[in-house]
Amino acid sequence: MDVLEILKEVLEDEKAGAERYRKLAEEMNDAESKAVFEALAREEDNHYRLVRERITALKLRRQKC
Repeated sequence: MDVLEILKEVLEDEKAGAERYRKLAEEMNDAESKAVFEALAREEDNHYRLVRERITALKLRRQKC
């Protein structure tokens, strides 16, 4: 499997993780639990951005070759 294909799968996993944490945050009845899941969702969003940047860089590098 090509690294670009793997990164695209990872990208989808990060997106799904963020969505799951947001849903859990909405279901929480106490502020502390809600805050934990919101923070985890933000972390997944950051991971998503990092992976997306890696994909873009890899595509650019491949275009130059």
